[in-house]
Amino acid sequence: PDLSLSITPTSSSSKVLISADVSSASTSNPYPNRFRFVRDGVAIALADADVANNAQCSFMGTSYSSTLGPTSNGMSYLDSTAVVAGTPVVYKLQCSNTSNVGIYINRGYASAPASQYSRAISTLIATEIPQ
Repeated sequence: PDLSLSITPTSSSSKVLISADVSSASTSNPYPNRFRFVRDGVAIALADADVANNAQCSFMGTSYSSTLGPTSNGMSYLDSTAVVAGTPVVYKLQCSNTSNVGIYINRGYASAPASQYSRAISTLIATEIPQ
């Protein structure tokens, strides 16, 4: 799915609260999917870099005990970057994993049709916070 949106702030003093909730799974245990917020093409809300060269991200999907088991994970972030009233701001959610691991978004458990399994949606919401 296209997890992106545009918001046009009404005031230059506003901040933008961006919230994501993503249903994801990976094709290999125990590698969690990594997600990051992007604002107008620039990654935001990233964890600090560390000496182990871990990939920086905004949040991760839970590492499920078996492959293809989807989980919902997310976070909210208050973007205090200066905005221009009347100018659209584009937010995206990007996802990655290790090079040989597949990523599924909004997929049911192993795509099984059985009634005991569930399938969830993913959302990305931006809210203008007047200051």
